[in-house]
Amino acid sequence: MKEGQALCVSCGREPDRRNVPQQDNKQQKSSLQSILEKKLEVLSKELEQEKDHLKQQSILKSITSLIDAIDKIKK
Repeated sequence: MKEGQALCVSCGREPDRRNVPQQDNKQQKSSLQSILEKKLEVLSKELEQEKDHLKQQSILKSITSLIDAIDKIKK
């Protein structure tokens, strides 16, 4: 190690300085949030159409977990 940088084991060279683009965390959160909201809409429509009580319960559980995930993302 030299000045906090790891050196190559075989030749001893320092790593190249590269600008690695950082993804915007807010942008990533908003895209994930929009995907989850679209899925929530799809499940809501599916719940309206469903007649089977057990299937309705499983859809409601999925909706609840999606809402929890969206709330965690917003925080």
